[in-house]
Amino acid sequence: MYHSWCRLLIAATMLFSLQYAQAEVANTRGTPSVVREALQEIADANSDVVHLETFGYDYDENALVWVTLGKGENIHSRPALLLVAGIEPMDITGPDVMAGIVSSFLVKRTLNNDNILDSVTVYVVPYLSASSLQTVRDTPIRMAKGALTPQDDDKDGRMDEDPGNDMNNDGIVGYLRVANSSGAFVEHALESTVMVPYTPGAEGTRYDVFVEGNDDDDDGKLNEDVRGAINLNT
Repeated sequence: MYHSWCRLLIAATMLFSLQYAQAEVANTRGTPSVVREALQEIADANSDVVHLETFGYDYDENALVWVTLGKGENIHSRPALLLVAGIEPMDITGPDVMAGIVSSFLVKRTLNNDNILDSVTVYVVPYLSASSLQTVRDTPIRMAKGALTPQDDDKDGRMDEDPGNDMNNDGIVGYLRVANSSGAFVEHALESTVMVPYTPGAEGTRYDVFVEGNDDDDDGKLNEDVRGAINLNT
């Protein structure tokens, strides 16, 4: 069983790297709906070893799915490996990689007569929030911190009413730095585009750092109630 686990982990790692390297750069890459449809086709064509199930929905009612790879009566009560992607919005390629891993296990099973899925189960979760992954494809890009969940950051009874704005129409809601003698940040010593917290004695210009935007709710504060999200990694 030890050797089976080693083979499984090595295969998963190699397949992950291969799929990432060969992935076609396209705006639909990693789109949850596209990945979900691809996994459904795989499951329909390989129902004896691939099972696709919906285990929940995100805030915008997009289905969250997982794939079970395994054959036999006891697939849920034997050694298993869990692979998860799409946890954060920046994980653009992760969902596609997961679909590629599912496909590659089946190719190995068919061409190499690899029967590891008869004794080991692989669970694959391609993404944990469809809506948050879409934020890196929206225009302007207004990336969420995690799974989208409206929040009242400024405790005024309204949610997400003052997000960032694309002031210069470059398609990205970025960050602004403004020189201030009492600012909380300074440039990194080796990379001027990176801001680090100011510490007493640090040399160089001090800055305040803001999310690009307006005071949308006219309360005198800037971007104090951005798009709410939960960081699933923390």
